[in-house]
Amino acid sequence: MLETERPRIVLVIRSIVQRNEDGILLIRRSEKDSYLPGVWEFPGGKLDKDQEVRQETGLDIETTQHLMRVEDYMIESGKYGGLPYIVLVGLARVVGGGLVLSEEHDKSKWIRSEAGLEGLDTKPEVRMALPLFRNELGWDS
Repeated sequence: MLETERPRIVLVIRSIVQRNEDGILLIRRSEKDSYLPGVWEFPGGKLDKDQEVRQETGLDIETTQHLMRVEDYMIESGKYGGLPYIVLVGLARVVGGGLVLSEEHDKSKWIRSEAGLEGLDTKPEVRMALPLFRNELGWDS
């Protein structure tokens, strides 16, 4: 895509990545990143969800639960100002690879319940998505 071209919509696909007894994976945006430094999120982005997770974490995943719309709004300013922003989240499980973070992220954390979010600065989509998948995760309300 040329720099002058813009998408008509910003579609973000994130994965709640599960690994057996470890729980689900959160990754923290690097403190040096220009976009939301230090904020925790699910792996994913504007590319193919499985490819983006591999790029950000080094993990190979397999989608286990279809995507659900978690968040949407109009972007007010910046590069994508005036475009709709939609976040879809699905469940996935690790099927290979090893956890190695991209330069975009500087920390990772496996959590086993929503209590694991305590004290973490997370993207709103994290707190919006977890209740939608509570049953599939086997977490109590």
